[in-house]
Amino acid sequence: MLGDPDFVQLLVNPQTRMVAIKCSVPSDYLSQKINWKQISGKQCCELYSKYLMESLHDVCFNWDRERAYKIAGQLVAKEGLAEFCMDNSILIEQEAY
Repeated sequence: MLGDPDFVQLLVNPQTRMVAIKCSVPSDYLSQKINWKQISGKQCCELYSKYLMESLHDVCFNWDRERAYKIAGQLVAKEGLAEFCMDNSILIEQEAY
């Protein structure tokens, strides 16, 4: 949906409780490089950030730190980003992960 960007930027707005993933460029010091060769044909990639997760838990104080959640999002193609509202998060049952 976002194509195969080499760099993405993760954006968090604590006031609106929104998270966005935006296509980015190498010159943006906040961007994260996606190594597509390492992913090797998979349709997704995973980013790990303990700091990001702690920040999201601070915004979503009702989230249990020991549980996993999923958030459906929507594509904003003209902006080259996908946005997710943390208010719409769904608890993933223990057996599912």
